[in-house]
Amino acid sequence: MKTFRLAAAAAASVLFLTGCSLWGAGSESEAAGSSYSSVWDRSSEQPQAPKLEKKDFKLSTATEYFYDRLSSQRMKTAVLTLIKGLRAHDEAISLEGLELKEDELREIFDLVISCEPELGWLDYHYHYEVETYKSGKIANAYFRYTLSLEEERAAVEEMDSIIEKIVSATEGMSDFDRMLYFHDHIISNCEYDESGKNAWSAYGCLVEGRAVCEGYSKALIALCSAAGVACLPVNGTSDKDGQELHMWNKVQMDNEWYNIDLSWDDPVNADDNESSELGSYINHVYFGCNDERMSLDHIEEEISIISYPKANAAEDNYFIKSGLYIDDEERAGELLYSIAADRLERGESAFQILFSSDEVYSSFYENQIKSEQIFTALSQLANEGFNVDGTSFLYLMNDEQDIITFILKQN
Repeated sequence: MKTFRLAAAAAASVLFLTGCSLWGAGSESEAAGSSYSSVWDRSSEQPQAPKLEKKDFKLSTATEYFYDRLSSQRMKTAVLTLIKGLRAHDEAISLEGLELKEDELREIFDLVISCEPELGWLDYHYHYEVETYKSGKIANAYFRYTLSLEEERAAVEEMDSIIEKIVSATEGMSDFDRMLYFHDHIISNCEYDESGKNAWSAYGCLVEGRAVCEGYSKALIALCSAAGVACLPVNGTSDKDGQELHMWNKVQMDNEWYNIDLSWDDPVNADDNESSELGSYINHVYFGCNDERMSLDHIEEEISIISYPKANAAEDNYFIKSGLYIDDEERAGELLYSIAADRLERGESAFQILFSSDEVYSSFYENQIKSEQIFTALSQLANEGFNVDGTSFLYLMNDEQDIITFILKQN
């Protein structure tokens, strides 16, 4: 849970942004597949691995990305074997001939259920059991499902129908605009809620409108896969001490990689009158972040079979792309006026501004907000006919990200 300080010219209140635990283990915060048991020992030699080819499978863009970068054919075959069995609802999946160790299966399982949004009905609390040879290599893995195969197929069909409508609305859009549409649509139609049985799935996010971070992340993967856009899940933690498990995404826009965290851009709706306007505002703090900015409060989990692409670009960061960026202390007041006028012309009374450094951010606060110089710009806007109260406004300070959210009062 992220907490930021909120201040206002007339009133003060508090707004909370959501965080979450990973993998659907509830308060246990335990990764799916991280517990298992060897229930039988076998001494016979393992047979040959099955012959499976990627071209015979419909894979998400996330699975395809990681599959193509696996170092061995043995691991690639294991991924396809697991996907084939889970899609068929096999309670026992043979892994004979692959010579998988338990830690290898755990990482492959985590990869598959992170990257394939339709596999949302595994019993996460049961995890799985394995049957091993005396050598420790796995012969079979056993799974449980929360829906029947027929029920799951009906649920996937329902979800696919929604995905098709959302994706079709973005036809012809640029990479940035398409991703912004996905971002805003998901946040507008989903509420952070870990109480639902499908909260850790794309179905919970897109169909039921209730999910946690993993559900948000998988929903974006589902939309991007349908649109042919590369989008990956990122597993990690959301604090410096590594105590809170979390999932977000890396997406490709204009051939560059960027981070997006949907659940942290989705604020908790506030019920009180003072902060209800802030509570319903869609944030874009975590839209198009590079790794340096993301690392301020997100830590990627290092896994041996997965290497995340580096995100170093800035051009499609939401604030830079949208002109909501101030990097000049001397022109801060002028830039604020221009930004506010542009947003008001768009019919938006709430907007966020990213500052280029701690120094520019602090200087703006001291010289524009604390000194009340900002009212000069607001009064000018009101005098020029904009529907804005020149004497009052709300603002939210994000000291960690150097972002200020403004909510202008309207007459």
